[in-house]
Amino acid sequence: MNVTPNIHGMTGTHVQGTSPAPGGDRRPEDRPAVSARALVLAACAMSPALCLPVPASAAAPAVVPAAVSAPAVTVPATGPETPADETAPLRFRLRSTASSSQVSGGAREFVIRVDVQNLNKGPVTLVGIGRNGPGLRLMSADDSPQTLKPRERVSYELRYRVTDCDAVPRKDWPIPVRVRQGAGQRVVEVPLAGFAPDAMEGGEESSATVPWQAAMAGEVCRIF
Repeated sequence: MNVTPNIHGMTGTHVQGTSPAPGGDRRPEDRPAVSARALVLAACAMSPALCLPVPASAAAPAVVPAAVSAPAVTVPATGPETPADETAPLRFRLRSTASSSQVSGGAREFVIRVDVQNLNKGPVTLVGIGRNGPGLRLMSADDSPQTLKPRERVSYELRYRVTDCDAVPRKDWPIPVRVRQGAGQRVVEVPLAGFAPDAMEGGEESSATVPWQAAMAGEVCRIF
């Protein structure tokens, strides 16, 4: 090993390396690595136009992911419930439970007690029953509200004055039932079974029935 003076006047140790390849070319592993940044800087130094900033308007458009369409969802409308059909038929059953005849103040009158049964699926509110008619005047006016659940019944006492025996209807005469519905009323005419007179002239009983109002008025007019 030879010790030679350093070119800067300092003493050092020199190790003789491998001789360069013929022709003066270095092998790839002997070439210094050049970074990409250095290449870009060198290119910009040679041609500054290549490194001018790109205007924002010329920039490549941003890639926006396509919107994913979600299936439509039907949301039920909220609000008050749909009101019940006010034209639907209402059903009741009428049954007579008692009757009597009398003279009040010189006038012929009869009293009949009627049970009204609710045959509807829901509750109903009654505000009265009965009406005036030819030869008949309704003297009672029970209009107090009565709410009936399905199959429930309520009793009304109807007092009639016979004003003209010959004018009383001789055919079926349904009894109107007044029902509260919304802000008004609805009237439903319900038949009442006819009566069998206790005895006909001559004392013979009959199984034939007579409309209830004709039977009651006939009894009053015959007796009084």
